[in-house]
Amino acid sequence: MPSVTFDTLATVRELQAAGFEAQQAEALVTAMSQERKDHVTTDKLDAAVSRLEAALAAAVSKMLLSQIAIAGALFAALRLFGGA
Repeated sequence: MPSVTFDTLATVRELQAAGFEAQQAEALVTAMSQERKDHVTTDKLDAAVSRLEAALAAAVSKMLLSQIAIAGALFAALRLFGGA
């Protein structure tokens, strides 16, 4: 799963070349680095969606089996106790 890299040194140098002072460039790049930690890559999002889909499919299967068991129990009770 590839991750997005951020070359902080190159970015600081680019900002300095554009007229930022060293401290300003470093502070800005530090803030940008912190912000990027919260970003989600497409690969990570796809993996999370896949896990969620699998969990949902398992829950639906359990509900279906429960419904079949309940229907079977009701049918057996009706046959045992002579329903109308």
